[in-house]
Amino acid sequence: MSRLRAVSFLVALIRSAVIRCALIPCALVSCALILGAGRAQAADPPAPPGGARLTFRFKSANPPIRTGAPFSVDYVFNSTFADVLTGELEIEFVEDDRINLRLRTDPIAVASGKNSYHLLLPPTAARRDAAAFSVRARFHSSKGVFDLGKHDLLVPMHDARQFLIAAPNLSRNTVARLAAQLRLDAFRPTDNNLHRADLLTLPTEVDLPNMPMQALGLYPFDLLLLAEDGFSRLSARQLEAVSEWVEQGGRAVIVPTGVLTPAHTSFLDRITSHAAAPGSFNLDPLGHLEIDETVSKASALPVPMQLRNAPTKPMKEWGYGEGYQHAHKFDDALNTMECLPEGLRGTVFYQPTARGAEERKPA
Repeated sequence: MSRLRAVSFLVALIRSAVIRCALIPCALVSCALILGAGRAQAADPPAPPGGARLTFRFKSANPPIRTGAPFSVDYVFNSTFADVLTGELEIEFVEDDRINLRLRTDPIAVASGKNSYHLLLPPTAARRDAAAFSVRARFHSSKGVFDLGKHDLLVPMHDARQFLIAAPNLSRNTVARLAAQLRLDAFRPTDNNLHRADLLTLPTEVDLPNMPMQALGLYPFDLLLLAEDGFSRLSARQLEAVSEWVEQGGRAVIVPTGVLTPAHTSFLDRITSHAAAPGSFNLDPLGHLEIDETVSKASALPVPMQLRNAPTKPMKEWGYGEGYQHAHKFDDALNTMECLPEGLRGTVFYQPTARGAEERKPA
């Protein structure tokens, strides 16, 4: 009996040190932050009765994570208990055997068999060695505390930057190629002393039906790529969420093809600063965007020579790439290179506003 009281006192002591707090509004998670990193101690929780088992695993040990942002993980419980287990999942982020963070979920129910869950976690990073970072899991239930073991979880290093591009239909070749062209590491000049590993771009697939309907749900991403029916199939509520996210500082690359609705044209007007004068984007009778007359007449004009890649010697001899000006070699990253074909030089397609990141200071 005295041993049982000691264990009960220890559990009560641990619970009293746990600060219950809401992780973020859209996540049903309570967490306890360990302010001073402490040496992780291998607890010896009371073993649940009987021969039934409960196991835990992450679906992926390498989830896409934007540096400094909350990230989600999917995990699986496999239970051989005949009845439903109700309890709280406790997770500890451990690096070099030191606890960086401890959190508990709200109560969850685990039925017999395989059960999948989605969990939003706070920003985290490895400070010394990503390979030494792991997660220790326990399940606190009425049947006892289940020690679910240690699990690998690959998180960014604290001094590196992971840039996350989210895109529906990333498995399609055209979307994947466009995402590859948007990788930030591809734009870094080769004649610098920075390590490319300090900046890593990660394209990640977004399930279109589960695209967030609130701007907060898009916060884990740096850039949203909407192409093909990844844009045309968005609902009005999803478009509203993307609009709010862009207005709050989010970035999006949109290829508006396919059959669209008035909600799509209103969205395009809004994010291109034409909300005060709608009608910049119009649909034809079939629901496709009407093509600007200038663009339709100039669609066959050749790409200027200075913008053409010259991977071979003959191409260089033909003048490909001659006169190209790398923006980052100029003050304020601004150059005077003409990028329009001969027949379109001087044409203005877009005028930045004085709002947000579009603002340009006078010279």
